[in-house]
Amino acid sequence: LSKRIADFELEVERKSSKLNNLESKYSTEVDSLKKQLSGQKKSLDDRFKELASLTGMVEERDTNLQLKKSEISELSKGIDTLEALLSKKSSNFFSMNLARNIKSKVHAKGSPKAKNSKQIERDIAVIKQSGLFDEEWYLKEYPDVAIDGMNPIAHYLLFGAAEGRNPDASFDTKQYLSAYTDVAVAGMNPLLHYIKCGKNEGRKY
Repeated sequence: LSKRIADFELEVERKSSKLNNLESKYSTEVDSLKKQLSGQKKSLDDRFKELASLTGMVEERDTNLQLKKSEISELSKGIDTLEALLSKKSSNFFSMNLARNIKSKVHAKGSPKAKNSKQIERDIAVIKQSGLFDEEWYLKEYPDVAIDGMNPIAHYLLFGAAEGRNPDASFDTKQYLSAYTDVAVAGMNPLLHYIKCGKNEGRKY
């Protein structure tokens, strides 16, 4: 009996030692897993912080983008206003130049009236041959010319262009002068310029 008790105690001691070893081993593994979990939590927190930072940057950029779009819209409106003003100024500038040009031709020293009349007749012939002047349309569009009984092409050459009138439904006098300010500065009749020079230069109306 004593021997059996001694053997039993020895067995218990061996199993206890083995259990302690297992406990120590598992404790070490648990500590290692806890450290890994802690590291992963820290990495996850860092990622969340980074994501929050990126989200803030994106939102800030979106806000700045909206502000830029608003600024561009305001600038675009300002440009449109300036273009409209420039177009009006160009048209007015042309009208004054053309009127001055006509006046200088009519009153030029040593330029007989007959010579000026012949030049106007030549210009009328050039415009008429071009097919770009619609006499019937001009008289219907501007009935005051029909009432005066004046030749519509002559009226356009002497007065109509300076008043911003058009030779037909497709040729825009003001638009042509606005697009080609050199013509306006020179005080040239826009349709006559297009026929003599502009068409060959690739200008559009």
